[in-house]
Amino acid sequence: MANIKNIKISVLFFIIISVLAVSFPLTIFISSFTINAANAAANETDGETIASAVNDLNDALDNFNSYYLDTSNKKNNANIIDKLYIGGVKCGYDENSLTFFYTMGKTPDREFIFDYRVQTVQTNDGDSDGVFCAVYDTNNNSMGSSFIPELNTEYVLKARTEKSAFDYKIIFTVLPIVQIDGISRIGDEYRDCTVSVTDPDIFINHGTPMEKQIVFFFDSTAKIHVRGGISRWFPKKSYTLKFVGENGENKDIALLGMRKDSDWILDAMYIDRARMRNRVSSFLLCYLRNKL
Repeated sequence: MANIKNIKISVLFFIIISVLAVSFPLTIFISSFTINAANAAANETDGETIASAVNDLNDALDNFNSYYLDTSNKKNNANIIDKLYIGGVKCGYDENSLTFFYTMGKTPDREFIFDYRVQTVQTNDGDSDGVFCAVYDTNNNSMGSSFIPELNTEYVLKARTEKSAFDYKIIFTVLPIVQIDGISRIGDEYRDCTVSVTDPDIFINHGTPMEKQIVFFFDSTAKIHVRGGISRWFPKKSYTLKFVGENGENKDIALLGMRKDSDWILDAMYIDRARMRNRVSSFLLCYLRNKL
């Protein structure tokens, strides 16, 4: 009988740990349940105490759902998230479509754990803390805290606070993500910005072979301006990007498997439908240089 009780108690504590891992706000509602479960474990009491602990957990979940997930008493369409980090990696964000992008890297079939952190949009009513987020499919089925996402498929990211509710989209991809923030309009002169790059193949050289690191994600200060003569009048523009350090010095960075440098070109190739003109020209130049 004692073994059966121990098994039941072990299962209860597994449930507690699993629930706690979903989101920190949920811990507000489960204190009484954890105390009862701990008492049951310490005193080896009968099934009534265990049943009481389970009831407390169900009540805690109901309170949590009404506090965070019930949108009837919340301000809807109030933007909540400014930046979303998953596993410490900042997601790309498209303001026009309200879509976050997260790259799964070289292991797209691995189980995804929704370990998130957000920076919130400050509102006039001070509603900026205690954000709960959850991923749902388009049929409103919760994906839970861990799942294997389908690539390039839209999921719903539900963000909730005590007073507000907002639904975003989130897409999982294997493509690298480059995002430029901190600038509203890019002109002819260099302007300060922040560049975020998410890619498993990023290779940053800090000066010596011993200091080389392979990283999945990084932020860097940079400068950017519009590039080109005639091409600057095309609907899709090209840009010159310069990575800089904290004191404004050039910072060499290798991106997307290419050599390291501080100066980079974001080439729109607007009139090059095949996206091959620069590649073929560079190849021919190197070939002729070696032959001559």
